[in-house]
Amino acid sequence: MLLKSTKGLVTVCVAILLSLPLTASADWNDDDTEFPVDSMYQISYQPEEFGKIKVEKSIDFLGMKSDLYPEFTDEDLAVSKLKESYDEVFEYLRLEYDLPILTADSFYDYYYSFLDSASEPDSKYYYEHSLFNSITTFKDIFENKDSNNEIEYILDEINSNNLRDASLSDLALRTSGLDETSVSDEVLHLYYLMPLTSYLVEQGDKLEGIIAKANSRDTNIVVPMGLSTGAITKAVNYATKYAESYNTPMYAYYPGSDCTNFTSQILEAAGVSQVKHTSEHSGWWHTRSTVNTSYPPGYSYTHDHSVSWIRASTFARYMGVGPGRGPSQYKQFTQLAASGDFIGVDDGGDGDIDHTGFITAKGAPDNKGVYDLRIAQHTKNYNAWTSSAINEWEKMDANDKYYFIRS
Repeated sequence: MLLKSTKGLVTVCVAILLSLPLTASADWNDDDTEFPVDSMYQISYQPEEFGKIKVEKSIDFLGMKSDLYPEFTDEDLAVSKLKESYDEVFEYLRLEYDLPILTADSFYDYYYSFLDSASEPDSKYYYEHSLFNSITTFKDIFENKDSNNEIEYILDEINSNNLRDASLSDLALRTSGLDETSVSDEVLHLYYLMPLTSYLVEQGDKLEGIIAKANSRDTNIVVPMGLSTGAITKAVNYATKYAESYNTPMYAYYPGSDCTNFTSQILEAAGVSQVKHTSEHSGWWHTRSTVNTSYPPGYSYTHDHSVSWIRASTFARYMGVGPGRGPSQYKQFTQLAASGDFIGVDDGGDGDIDHTGFITAKGAPDNKGVYDLRIAQHTKNYNAWTSSAINEWEKMDANDKYYFIRS
């Protein structure tokens, strides 16, 4: 499958943190020793508490009408209410990072500063899971205005360049890897920007599955799941080695938004070959180039990627989300999970996968039938059991959906 374009904008993927645990693990990976964690913020606010949220936009494309992402109806009011709820936090960030007054225009400056501030274990906000959840779930809705604007922009380009002469069947031929020329890059671009929950995507995925199943010849689809035992071992070893560090300069590192870059590295370490392409909007690939410099050691590296290598939603759409094991709620998710699974979560269920990770081990179930999973991820960097304080994959609400990627 090909991937969705972002016009240079990479969606930050973050671990979504909900309820606040009372304890924290002294060793994130192996030690079950627990110690108390003091918390200033014990209530998680959901985005609708900051303002009205509504699906107000839809598009007509490939012969069908599909809704776009839900937005705050008044984003200025929403940001104002968020600031009122966490005034001390935003004042701290303003002074610490020399930021302008918090408004809708400056929200992303505060958001990335917050991620930076909360990313290290000795941070003032590292264990403030309720605070982290409130801000990241707010951002998940706040960014939808930009996503919808981008979709409308691409649709205008398609209309103005007379590129609409395509069918859903043509699109499915390209997304299944069977025909790279059946639709234009712009049409594919728009399709991969659409919400997973949209009618267009639902119908497109169904048709793609039928076409791929009916066609027996090899395609360019990457199939990471169904890895051999040896491949899973390689993936687990790589994830364990680099979960709390970075494999630089072999790969780039993106502070606050490195989850899918790390997930792609794990997949490559398992032995899955890249799908090289000249366009960032096609294939799944990463390249490193050497650049001569006038300062020691006389050279540096630059990195280029496909969008599918570094963006959570595009990685999931390119690889495919397992129809047999997702989307699901958390308990079912843990029951179906296995070591070697690539996973994603859609925070709030708005149709956009926000974060990816990799399961390095599966433990025993608790008395409610929920299994303990050890998950390696970046953004907050760890390889930790969901039963530990550092891991927040289990701290979701009823609206969130879990996915197995290419299961």
